[in-house]
Parts: sequence; C-alpha cells; structure tokens
Amino acid sequence: MGFRFDLMEDEASILNEFADEFRLPIYQRPTENVDLDHVEQASLDTQLPSSNVGFRLLQKMGWKGKGLGKNEQGIDTRLNFTNYLYEALVNENITTFLDEQEVETGEELKPELTIAIKGSCASIIVLSKNYASSTWCLDELVLILEQRKVSKHIVVPIFYHVEPTHVRKQESSFGEALFKHRQRMEAEQDEEKKSQAARKLESWTEALKEVADLKGKDVNGRIEKEFIEEIVKEISRKLDIHMKSKIPHLIGRDRFLYTIRSWLHGGSSDTTEILTIWGMAGIGKTSLAKHMYLLYHHEFERSSFVEDIERRGQQSSALLLLQNKLLGDILKKRMIEEDDVQNCTSKIETALLQKRTFVVLDGVDNFEQVHVLVGREGFHPGSRIIITTKDGSITDKALLHVKYPPKHTKLALDRLHSTDSLKLFCQHAFGGYSPKEGYEEDAIRASKYCEGHPLALKVLGSFLLNEDADTWSHTFTMLESREFQTNHVHKVLRIGFDSLPSVCKELFKHIACFFVGKESEVTEEILKDSIKYTSHGIKKLVERCLLTIGVEEELKMHQLLQDLGRDIVRQESLDKPWKRSRVWNHEESLNILQEDKGTKKIHGLFFDMKMLKKESLCGSSSAIDHEFQDNDLNMNFGAAPSFSRPLEFSSSRCRKIEFSTKGTKKIHGLFFDMKMLKKESLCGSSSAIDHEFQDNDLNMNFGAAPSFSRPLEFSSSRCRKIEFSTKVLNKMEKLILLQLNHVKLNGPFKNFPKGLRGLCMHGFQSEYIPSDLPMEHLVALDMSFSDLKQLWRKPKFLGSLKYLNLSYSKLVTIGGFKELPALERLILTRCESLTHVCESIGECGSLVVLNFSYCSKLKNLPITLSKLKHVTVITLDGCSAGVFKNEMKRMKLLNVPNKDRVSKKAQPFFSSITRLVPTSQKSISLSLPSSLVTLSLTENNLSSESFPVDFSSMSMLKNLYLDCNPIDSIPDCLKTLSRLEVLSVGGCSMLKSILCPPSTIKRLYAEECDLLEKITLHQDMSAPPLICCDHSVSLTDIEGILKIQDLAQVDNEIICSLGWTDIQYVKDYEVEIYNLSVRAEEMKKLRVKMLCEFGIFTTCFPGKEVPKWFAHRSNGRSISFTMPSASANKRIEGMNICFVHTNSRDFLLSYISTEVKNITKGHSWIYYCYMGATGFAGEDLVWLSHWMFWNNELEAGDEVSVTMITEEVDGGAMVSECGMSPVYSDRDKGSVDPLSYYKSWKYIIGGDLSAFEFPSGNYYLTNYQICPNAYDFKRDFYSETRFKKSFDDIHLGA
Repeated sequence: MGFRFDLMEDEASILNEFADEFRLPIYQRPTENVDLDHVEQASLDTQLPSSNVGFRLLQKMGWKGKGLGKNEQGIDTRLNFTNYLYEALVNENITTFLDEQEVETGEELKPELTIAIKGSCASIIVLSKNYASSTWCLDELVLILEQRKVSKHIVVPIFYHVEPTHVRKQESSFGEALFKHRQRMEAEQDEEKKSQAARKLESWTEALKEVADLKGKDVNGRIEKEFIEEIVKEISRKLDIHMKSKIPHLIGRDRFLYTIRSWLHGGSSDTTEILTIWGMAGIGKTSLAKHMYLLYHHEFERSSFVEDIERRGQQSSALLLLQNKLLGDILKKRMIEEDDVQNCTSKIETALLQKRTFVVLDGVDNFEQVHVLVGREGFHPGSRIIITTKDGSITDKALLHVKYPPKHTKLALDRLHSTDSLKLFCQHAFGGYSPKEGYEEDAIRASKYCEGHPLALKVLGSFLLNEDADTWSHTFTMLESREFQTNHVHKVLRIGFDSLPSVCKELFKHIACFFVGKESEVTEEILKDSIKYTSHGIKKLVERCLLTIGVEEELKMHQLLQDLGRDIVRQESLDKPWKRSRVWNHEESLNILQEDKGTKKIHGLFFDMKMLKKESLCGSSSAIDHEFQDNDLNMNFGAAPSFSRPLEFSSSRCRKIEFSTKGTKKIHGLFFDMKMLKKESLCGSSSAIDHEFQDNDLNMNFGAAPSFSRPLEFSSSRCRKIEFSTKVLNKMEKLILLQLNHVKLNGPFKNFPKGLRGLCMHGFQSEYIPSDLPMEHLVALDMSFSDLKQLWRKPKFLGSLKYLNLSYSKLVTIGGFKELPALERLILTRCESLTHVCESIGECGSLVVLNFSYCSKLKNLPITLSKLKHVTVITLDGCSAGVFKNEMKRMKLLNVPNKDRVSKKAQPFFSSITRLVPTSQKSISLSLPSSLVTLSLTENNLSSESFPVDFSSMSMLKNLYLDCNPIDSIPDCLKTLSRLEVLSVGGCSMLKSILCPPSTIKRLYAEECDLLEKITLHQDMSAPPLICCDHSVSLTDIEGILKIQDLAQVDNEIICSLGWTDIQYVKDYEVEIYNLSVRAEEMKKLRVKMLCEFGIFTTCFPGKEVPKWFAHRSNGRSISFTMPSASANKRIEGMNICFVHTNSRDFLLSYISTEVKNITKGHSWIYYCYMGATGFAGEDLVWLSHWMFWNNELEAGDEVSVTMITEEVDGGAMVSECGMSPVYSDRDKGSVDPLSYYKSWKYIIGGDLSAFEFPSGNYYLTNYQICPNAYDFKRDFYSETRFKKSFDDIHLGA
C-alpha cells in the first residue's frame, strides 16, 4: 500500500521561500486557520497486496485533487487495517477516495497512477503476506523507489505481520510469490515478453531488498488502530500538512508582501518605523497584516496583534480590555488586571521603550485609539508598528502628539488586478484557478463586476458554486439592474443574501443582529424552534462565505456582512424600529420600552443600561466598570464571564437637574449636555471620565451609542434609574430573544412573552426567579450579577432549559434540579455566598458542563455528582477555602487509627464520607463522575502531600489543569490516568520536577514554574509532547530532549570524547545566555554553558577565531571537504563545527543555524540551536558544536559541506570564520563509552528522527516543535481542544 501526496511545484517553491526567510523549517511557523489558496492538488495513493486503494488528500481548508484506483483482492489487510487507516485519514481531515475497479494480475499500471506517483511527495508501503503476489504492487514499488532517488520522495515501509528479513531475502510468502512469477516467466513462449518479464523480476527483487533496508514500521505486537494513528500523525508531521494548511497565501498580494517585507528588514535597527496599511472595508488589510505578523513576529523580542479595534471599540470598556491584552503580550505575563486606562497606557509606554517589539493595531478608526494603546513616548530602537485602517490620515494625526515620532510609511491597499480577481473568483466558484469549460466568459464577467474586491469575489464565487447556467444568467440580471443605487460590492453581498433560502435569510439576520461572537451550539439551540434546520443553515452560510466558525466554535462574520444584515433589518422600517423584526440598538430599545411601542413583529430585543453612557449624569470612573467589559454586555449562556473579581457599584452624590416646561416655537434645535457644565461641577470633581466624552458626546448619535473606551459607573442611589413595567412586553408575543440588563422591572412577570427561548437579565434585583415568569420554552437563561439568593421559592418544571448562568450572583443555596431534566451547562462562577448545592443535581441526566469557579464558601460537592453519566467538564478553580478545606478535614478523619475514637458528633459526618473511598486511602475522591474528560483545579492551594483527589475512577479524563497550586512534584495519582492528553501546571511556583507523566500526554503546559529544574518523560512515548515552559527560568533538563549545564561541571571524559581540545580556559568565562526553551524575561551573564539536543553538543564563549586544533578552516560561513580515512583501529564518532560571530554593535542576538550535507549519500541535517547569546561590539563570539555521527551517517570518502544558514543575524552579527574537524574513536568495544547516556536518547542523529524528517533523508532539527512559545502552544491547543481552561490567559504574543 503506497500513500502518495501530490504538492504542486508552485506551492512547494513558496514554502521553500518561506523556509529560507524564516530561518526555521515550515512546521515551526506560527499561523492561523486560513485557506491555503495556492494548492490545487494533493493526492494520496495506497497500495495493498494485490490491490491499490486510492486516496484523495483534500484538506478541509482548501485542498483539491483527483482520486486514484484500487483493486478488491487485498483481503488480508482490506477488512481491518485499511478500514482503520481510512478512518484515521478522515479524522486527520484528509478526505479519502476509494476506486472500486478490479485489477487483474499482470495488468500494467494505470497511466494516472504512474503520473500520481511521479508527482507526489511521499509513499507509505504496506508490506503484507500477499504483497508480492501482485505484479501491480511490485511495479509501483519500483516506481516509488525510483522517485525516492530522483526527487527526495518520502518512503515509509510498514511491515504488516511480515518479517523484514523475509522481504529482504524473499523468503516465506515473498519467496513463494516470486517463485510463481518466475514460473510464469519461464512458461512464456514469446521471447520478447519473457525477456521483459525477467528484467521486471530482477527489478522487483532489488526493490524488495531496498525497501526492507529502509527504516520502517513493524505492526507486529501492536494494536492496529493505535499503530495507524501513530503512522498518520507521523506522515502528517513529515509533510507538514497541518501547518501548511494554515499558511495564509494571499492571491494577488505578492507586490504588497514584498513591500512590507522590505519595510520590516530594510530600515535601520536603531530606528523605529510605523507602517499604515489603509484601504476600504473588506479589501484585505487584516489578512495582509496578519500574514506578515505570523511570518515575522518571532524575530522580535516581543510582539502583539491587537485585532478588530474598530468593532470591539464600540463595546463598553473595550479599549481597556485591548490594553490589557497588549500589555500582557509585551510583558509576557499570563494575567494583566489593570483597571485604569491612563495607568495602563503609561505601563505600555514603559514596556515598549524597553523591548524591540512588533505590534499590529488592526482596524483603528480614531487616532486617540493609537494614543491609548501605544502611548506617546515612543518605542525601543528596531521596533516595528503596523496600523490598519480605512482612514489613511489617522496615523499622521496620532504622530502629531508623539514625543519622538518614528518614521512613517503609508501603504494604500488597492483592489486585485483582473487576473488575480479571476483566480480568486474561480477558487470559490470552481475549486481551482481556472473557469470550468463553457463558463470562461461568465467567470470573467462576474470577476470584473466585483471590481477586484476580495470579499465580494469570495461571496459571489461561493454563491455560484455548482449552479447551472440559468442561475448565472439570473444573477447577472440582478447585479446589473438599477433597482439598487448602491455600490457594486454592496450589490454582490446583497446578491449573496438574496440567493439564500428563506430559512437561511432569517438565520443570517439573527446572527448579524445578535449572535456574532456567540457559540455555534448555543445559537443553534436557541433558534431551533423558530428556524428549522439551524445547523444546516449555519453550514450553508459558511459555504457561501457569509459566516465563519472560529477555533472556539464561535460565529464570526465580516463587518461588511454584519452591517448588511443589520441594514436589511433596518429597511423593514426606517423610522419606526418597533416595526422591525429585531432591535439591537440600546437607544431604540429604550424608546420602545419607555413608550410601550412593542409589537408582535419583534423577534429579538436587546437593552443594556450600561450602554446608555449619555444617560449617566454622574459618577466618577471606577476600576469596577472595566471588569464588565464585553462579558457583562453580552449573553453568556454557555460560559462563565471571565472577571478577576466580583463587581460592586459605588454610590456618589450627584446634583439633580430639573426643568420647567418653558420654551418657544422659534427654537428649531436645542443642545444641552450636563457634562459640559464643568465649572458648576454638578457631579463632584472632574474625573478621567469627563475627558472620555470629547467629540463623541457632542455629535448626534441617534443610531448608535458612542464608542467610549470605558463604561460609566451608575450610582445606586442618587442617579437616574430606569424602570419598566412588565406590561411593555405584553405586545411582543413573538419575542424569542430578550436582553434586559441592569433595569428595574415592576409588575407581574406573566406579561413576559410565552415563547422566549433566550433570556438575559444581568443585575436582576429579586432574590429568586418569579414563579409567574413564562419559562416553558426557555433554552438559555443568563442572570449573572443578580441579587438572586436562591433559584426560586418553589421549583418549576423547565423541560427545555439547557444553559443556566448565574455567575456573580448572591446565591446562598441552589436546588430544584429535578425540574431541569434537559440542563446541559450550569455556570456558577464567583457565586461567593454559595454554600450548598442540592443533591438533586444527580437528577440532571443531561448535564455536561459544571463550573463552580471561585465559589469560595461552597462547603462540599454533592455526592450524587458521581451518578451523572454525561458530565465531561468540571471547573473547581479557586475553591480552596470551601470544598478543598472540607476535604482536608475529611482526610484527617479517614486517617484516624480507630474509628471508635471519633466523637459522637462527628460519627454521622464520618459515616457519610466513608462511602466515597476506602478508609485505607490517603486521598479523598470528590465524588466526581467517571465520564469526566476535563477537570480544572486551578488556584486551590493543593500540595503534593495532601492532594485531595483520587483519580482511579476517572478513566476518561483527558485534560487536567492544576495551575497555580503549591505542588512540588506531580501527584502519584496522575499515573492512573491512562487517557490523559493535556496536563497544565503553569504557575506552580513550588514545582521542582515533572516525573513521568502518563505516556499518553500530548500537551504539557509548565509556564512560569520558577523552581522547575527537570522534566522526565515516559520512556514508552511514541512521540514527544508539546511542552510550553516559558519563563520557567530554572529548567535545564528535559530528559532525552535537551540538557543545559555549566561547561565547568561537565565531566572531563565527556569533553575529551567530544574532541574539544584545550578549552579549559573558557570554562570561567561569562556570556549573556538566552534559553529559547524557557524564553526568560531577561538575559543574564552566566558562566559558559553546554547545551545538548539531537546528539549535538553546543557551547558559546568570547573569542576572535576558530581554535587552532581544527583540521579544516575557512573564511566566511561555509566549508566543504571530503571525509578522510581513519586508521585501522579508529572509526568516525562525530564532527566538530565552529563559527565565529563578529559583532558590529552592542546587544546583538547571536545564535547558530547550521546545515550539514552528506552530498555523497544525499542526506542533510539543518540544526536550529535552542540557545542564543548577546554579542557586544568588539567582543566576538565563538560557537563550538560537536555532532555525534556514530551510526555510519558519515564515512570515509563522503563529500560533506557545512554552512551557517544565515550570514547576518539581527542586522549586524556576521560569520567571519568557520571550521570543521572529524572526531575519531579508538576505544575498545568493551570499554565504557562516556557518551553512552546521550546515545541512549531517542531523538538524536543515529536514533529515531522520523518526527523531524522532511523530506526523506533530510532532517530539520529544532526543538521548537516540541517546546514552542506560548503563542503557538495556545494556537495549537485551541485547534485541538474545546474547553481551554487555563490557557485563556496566554496572550497571543511572541
């Protein structure tokens, strides 16, 4: 069975170009989920014994291809192995196609199969017992191995219940099959055919020998399904399918990419530069900026991408939220809780002056946003700032107030040229770059109409995908009509909407008005009754490029499309919002509620008192306001709001203004603003809030609330209050979605619409939910920040309620769960008065998610939790004062030697808990369900000795978060978790070692563990996990992966074995070392270190030249030579390589990226050292490395070249000299090898480097893919996990 991956040449060249510029292999690149537009075809062919199963590799983000053929005779693997393989490929997002055509023995290879093999990058050959019986399989094997020689084709043999020696020597079934082929050859009467068969037989024999000698995979003794998953993962990694799918190729933007690349690297490293990318909405500004950021942010000390400022700035306190994100990225802090805009700006200014930073401010629409986000003090030399905006003058205005204005460059992003427009259109309309036959003129006509606008091209192309000629003709008629006097882009977007089925149209409007940013699942459930086939409708909107789904399953919509949807709703009644189907503007909602203008037309209405900033006549700015952010303004049915502390409202004295009714007919307009009466100081002293109003408040904003950077605080006693009678809702009988935040409601709640499915009432003022509130159809209820002390006085049956969020409420007890049979998520974050959860929660058979975070007074968890069979996520962060404190008491009781000595008062308590665990156990089970997949115990003051959890019953647990606990080692109970994939111990400041977590671990998060020194991984791991250890400054040893130690502490026998002669004098030198694995905050002068990874030993010390003992030296950054012969008693053990970095100025980051090529054997190793050093002018650095080549990788007579990949480092450090020297060993075979420990490592040269092979025989040796930075770790983690507990605080910065 042979897998064949086809990658078009133009794509390969782009990827190679990226690799050259990154100085890192492709799979390291930080990227995001974006279409890989430039790939046309990628096919995967498999060959079974006497059968060929063809696979088409169709990456879900944009791979296209043609299927290949298969034959039905391969019964020995087809019924099991192939089925598992097929399933694994599909699960890896590789769409698989099977050609069911029969193949006769002796039949020649199909031409399409030959073409596919020659155009592919890799093959997996499954050698089973009947493999050699198929002449077709043998012919393909010969062709695949030929491709390996001429095109570096990756070949991975799998020995499927056969011995490699049987394949090599043609024994057993392989010998029998070849004997039959030989018999047929000898029986052939035609001499020409006989001669041809003899040549084939010889080539088959040689091919079987060759494939048996390759490093293959043996399925014997393995569970086939696990084995296949491992193979698919390895192939995906080798070909970098996952990461390539995220590289954002931008059609028609090469000129701009070149311009920005030149701008990034062309300026002086002593100056700061700002680039403004400006252009109309939807033109691709964000895509272009994000593309460049993802490619180059790793070249800077700090980086941050602040996205969608314009839209997010329309929401309360958004700029403070963005400030905290930016400051966190620059400081590399997991949590930033600044609560004052001015203070935060000041801290950002200080941070930007200290580090060379790359910042992108995306979607700026006001120059003051620039001042708030990056300040006015300037930047560290070498920093680069990109601003994207629709207004090209914004940056100029902002720089007028900057103390030291940097150099400013503008880049106007224009529309695509006709050729590129056609390409982009065809990509979405036909799945390729060219029009389908017969549609050439129509495609050109359509692309021209879009006038080069990328978003319009995508929407129109997606609409016309697979449509017939009549639809195309009708579309052109609508586009070219004069019915709408709007621009072409708007027409195209409107056509995309008009073409939708009526159900999808309603869904589009609902999402545009209310659900952008909301979770897809929750949206579907709320709208399910009012809109049929909601799930299918969302898929249809995605297919039409009218909607996208984010990595957190949130609904995302381009601003132009959201504006279109809202405008369509607005057109229902321009002047009378109560006659529209949806009302999202808070001022319009207020008018409807105050004037009692509600109608049965309204399906959804949002009103939030906090958004009515202009209505506030008093109150100074408070830190508390910033805590509300977007979480308080939006519905949070499915997740807890992420506030750092509970909220309070201050009460401040405000003078009230009253008016008489005097006025005249002459007055046509009148402006009065309470805030402008500053001399009178009506609300006390002037505060920072006064300045927030500025021009926004002076202009008329009838249609939308002004976009202030922070909300205004409302007085609880003296300021104007908003009160409504519940009768105003009586007329809105078709209302399904209602938000009434921070208002007082008077009257009976029976007036609420009967069909409500989503209800959000933050700040609800009653102590319980009114019994007369119609809730029969309610699916989602959010009553966060309320005065609720209990759910209700008398339980009420709610058969539809699935999502209940009562976060930050005053709950004391909660029960009545028997009446909530459909409940799936219960969110009780920071209910700090909650003491008791009723045992009736065990009746909620549908419960999936439970969040008790920071319910600090909660005494214990219900025992009945363990009965629940569907709960997959439980969050118990910050419960140390309650639940865990009581569990500690239980533990002490359980450890009482004699139960009889327990006081009578304690006997009932003791009896109730002994049901949980045997009395002999030292840990207590928290009665958690066995179905748990994710458990978070962050910030619970848990120590290793008294870890109060028994995990033995949690066989399904995959994700465990123990962050910010004082554990000093990993609790032993974790070893019982046979399915654990994610372990997070970030911020565990006492943690000293991580010893053998379960072998199933795929992600290990250990950031900011100050005392962590060593990580020891399980020896049975098939592949190393991703490890994030940023700022764990003491970490020097990840066993089997990397080890850093003082050179002075390295045993002299090891130094001698490395062939490092006369370097004793450098041991006491000091160098500013930068460990890329931990990315410490500051570089420090330390004694000379030695790093070992991949069997490569590296050190760095001050010096001017290559040491004299090097046999081969050369000026510049490369050297070539022929490996000399060794004497009879010696053998090649390795090679020493040396480079001298000359520094032209201070503070230059020096590191090595080395390529070693064995030209004779066609192998190469590119090594990216995970240690850097700071160079200073006049103090050059010598980099010395020993490469272990002890397994015949280098032999006498081999032509070898060594090259430092990058000549200039950071614009100033250059390679002045290099050298190499072979290392031989005359050690007796029976003697102890000083390097035996390092040779026992798995991932070393001469060991198993399959995870780093790309393509066959070529290796990219970098631990970046094992120890990525927090940015990449978070991105990869998000793409694989639904619930991302502790990772929410990892900022998207380098």
